[in-house]
Amino acid sequence: GGCGGAAWVIGGGGSRRRVDLWAQSYGLSREPDDDEGVYAGTSQLFLQGALPYRDYFFAHPPIAAIAYAPAMAYHFTEWGSPTSFMLARYLSVFYSLVTLALIFGIAYNLAGLWGGTIAGGLWAIYGRVIEINRKIMLEGRLVMLSYTGVLLYLCASPVL
Repeated sequence: GGCGGAAWVIGGGGSRRRVDLWAQSYGLSREPDDDEGVYAGTSQLFLQGALPYRDYFFAHPPIAAIAYAPAMAYHFTEWGSPTSFMLARYLSVFYSLVTLALIFGIAYNLAGLWGGTIAGGLWAIYGRVIEINRKIMLEGRLVMLSYTGVLLYLCASPVL
Protein backbone atom coordinates (compact mmCIF):
# COMPACT_ATOMS: atom_id res chain seq x y z
CA GLY A 1 0.00 0.00 0.00
CA GLY A 2 0.96 3.56 0.73
CA CYS A 3 3.80 2.75 3.13
CA GLY A 4 5.53 0.52 0.57
CA GLY A 5 5.31 3.20 -2.12
CA ALA A 6 6.59 5.84 0.27
CA ALA A 7 9.51 3.60 1.28
CA TRP A 8 10.59 3.15 -2.34
CA VAL A 9 10.37 6.87 -3.08
CA ILE A 10 12.22 7.85 0.11
CA GLY A 11 14.88 5.16 -0.40
CA GLY A 12 15.50 6.30 -3.96
CA GLY A 13 15.57 9.95 -2.96
CA GLY A 14 18.00 9.22 -0.14
CA SER A 15 20.41 7.34 -2.36
CA ARG A 16 20.39 10.17 -4.93
CA ARG A 17 21.10 12.78 -2.25
CA ARG A 18 23.86 10.99 -0.39
CA VAL A 19 25.84 9.83 -3.42
CA ASP A 20 28.19 12.84 -3.46
CA LEU A 21 28.44 13.23 0.33
CA TRP A 22 29.93 9.89 1.39
CA ALA A 23 32.72 9.65 2.59
CA GLN A 24 33.25 12.79 4.65
CA SER A 25 36.54 13.67 2.96
CA TYR A 26 34.87 13.50 -0.44
CA GLY A 27 31.71 15.31 0.68
CA LEU A 28 33.65 18.26 2.06
CA SER A 29 34.90 19.16 -1.39
CA ARG A 30 31.54 18.89 -3.15
CA GLU A 31 30.00 22.13 -4.45
CA PRO A 32 30.54 24.48 -1.49
CA ASP A 33 28.18 27.41 -1.14
CA ASP A 34 28.69 30.68 0.78
CA ASP A 35 25.33 30.35 2.52
CA GLU A 36 26.43 27.08 4.08
CA GLY A 37 29.02 28.95 6.08
CA VAL A 38 26.42 31.47 7.22
CA TYR A 39 23.99 28.81 8.47
CA ALA A 40 26.66 26.58 10.01
CA GLY A 41 28.27 29.59 11.72
CA THR A 42 24.93 30.84 12.99
CA SER A 43 24.16 27.42 14.47
CA GLN A 44 27.58 27.48 16.16
CA LEU A 45 26.81 30.88 17.66
CA PHE A 46 23.37 29.71 18.78
CA LEU A 47 24.95 26.81 20.67
CA GLN A 48 27.26 29.28 22.41
CA GLY A 49 24.28 31.34 23.62
CA ALA A 50 24.40 34.15 21.06
CA LEU A 51 21.04 35.08 19.61
CA PRO A 52 20.48 36.54 16.17
CA TYR A 53 19.15 40.11 16.01
CA ARG A 54 20.20 40.69 19.62
CA ASP A 55 23.87 39.70 19.60
CA TYR A 56 24.75 39.98 15.91
CA PHE A 57 23.27 41.12 12.62
CA PHE A 58 21.41 38.36 10.83
CA ALA A 59 19.34 38.93 7.71
CA HIS A 60 17.53 35.58 7.81
CA PRO A 61 14.58 34.08 9.69
CA PRO A 62 15.37 32.65 13.13
CA ILE A 63 14.90 29.04 12.06
CA ALA A 64 18.22 29.38 10.25
CA ALA A 65 19.97 29.73 13.60
CA ILE A 66 18.51 26.53 15.04
CA ALA A 67 17.93 24.27 12.03
CA TYR A 68 21.45 22.87 12.02
CA ALA A 69 22.25 23.21 15.72
CA PRO A 70 21.75 19.47 16.35
CA ALA A 71 24.56 18.65 13.91
CA MET A 72 26.86 21.23 15.43
CA ALA A 73 26.07 20.06 18.97
CA TYR A 74 26.93 16.44 18.26
CA HIS A 75 30.59 17.20 17.54
CA PHE A 76 30.86 20.67 19.06
CA THR A 77 34.02 22.73 18.84
CA GLU A 78 34.01 26.47 19.35
CA TRP A 79 34.96 27.30 15.77
CA GLY A 80 33.26 24.36 14.06
CA SER A 81 34.92 21.42 12.40
CA PRO A 82 34.79 19.45 9.16
CA THR A 83 32.84 16.76 11.01
CA SER A 84 30.21 19.25 12.22
CA PHE A 85 29.96 20.71 8.74
CA MET A 86 29.35 17.30 7.17
CA LEU A 87 26.91 16.33 9.91
CA ALA A 88 24.96 19.47 9.03
CA ARG A 89 24.96 18.40 5.37
CA TYR A 90 23.74 14.94 6.41
CA LEU A 91 21.04 16.59 8.53
CA SER A 92 19.99 18.54 5.45
CA VAL A 93 19.59 15.24 3.60
CA PHE A 94 17.48 13.94 6.50
CA TYR A 95 15.27 17.04 6.40
CA SER A 96 14.85 16.57 2.65
CA LEU A 97 13.70 13.00 3.15
CA VAL A 98 11.10 14.19 5.66
CA THR A 99 9.95 16.66 2.99
CA LEU A 100 9.82 13.84 0.47
CA ALA A 101 7.60 11.81 2.81
CA LEU A 102 5.36 14.86 3.26
CA ILE A 103 5.05 15.34 -0.51
CA PHE A 104 4.14 11.69 -0.88
CA GLY A 105 1.56 12.05 1.92
CA ILE A 106 -0.01 15.17 0.40
CA ALA A 107 -0.30 13.64 -3.06
CA TYR A 108 -1.50 10.35 -1.57
CA ASN A 109 -4.29 12.22 0.22
CA LEU A 110 -5.26 14.03 -2.98
CA ALA A 111 -4.67 11.41 -5.69
CA GLY A 112 -4.06 8.01 -4.12
CA LEU A 113 -1.04 5.72 -4.29
CA TRP A 114 -0.08 6.55 -7.87
CA GLY A 115 -0.37 10.27 -7.21
CA GLY A 116 1.86 9.98 -4.16
CA THR A 117 4.38 7.83 -5.99
CA ILE A 118 4.58 10.14 -9.00
CA ALA A 119 4.79 13.37 -6.95
CA GLY A 120 7.34 11.90 -4.55
CA GLY A 121 9.29 10.27 -7.37
CA LEU A 122 9.62 13.53 -9.27
CA TRP A 123 10.82 15.35 -6.15
CA ALA A 124 13.23 12.48 -5.43
CA ILE A 125 14.98 12.73 -8.81
CA TYR A 126 14.80 16.45 -9.65
CA GLY A 127 18.41 17.62 -9.97
CA ARG A 128 18.07 21.16 -8.60
CA VAL A 129 16.22 19.93 -5.50
CA ILE A 130 18.89 17.28 -4.93
CA GLU A 131 21.64 19.88 -5.22
CA ILE A 132 20.00 22.12 -2.61
CA ASN A 133 19.19 19.19 -0.33
CA ARG A 134 22.87 18.23 -0.13
CA LYS A 135 23.81 21.61 1.28
CA ILE A 136 23.35 23.50 4.51
CA MET A 137 20.61 25.71 3.14
CA LEU A 138 17.45 27.27 4.52
CA GLU A 139 15.13 26.66 1.57
CA GLY A 140 14.68 22.98 2.31
CA ARG A 141 13.72 23.60 5.93
CA LEU A 142 11.13 26.19 4.95
CA VAL A 143 9.65 23.89 2.32
CA MET A 144 9.50 21.09 4.91
CA LEU A 145 7.63 23.30 7.37
CA SER A 146 5.24 24.51 4.66
CA TYR A 147 4.43 20.98 3.49
CA THR A 148 3.91 19.93 7.11
CA GLY A 149 1.22 22.59 7.36
CA VAL A 150 -0.40 21.49 4.09
CA LEU A 151 -0.48 17.82 5.15
CA LEU A 152 -1.87 18.69 8.59
CA TYR A 153 -4.58 20.73 6.90
CA LEU A 154 -5.48 17.87 4.54
CA CYS A 155 -5.59 15.37 7.39
CA ALA A 156 -7.80 17.64 9.49
CA SER A 157 -10.09 18.71 6.67
CA PRO A 158 -13.52 17.06 6.81
CA VAL A 159 -14.01 17.70 3.09
CA LEU A 160 -11.19 15.45 1.88
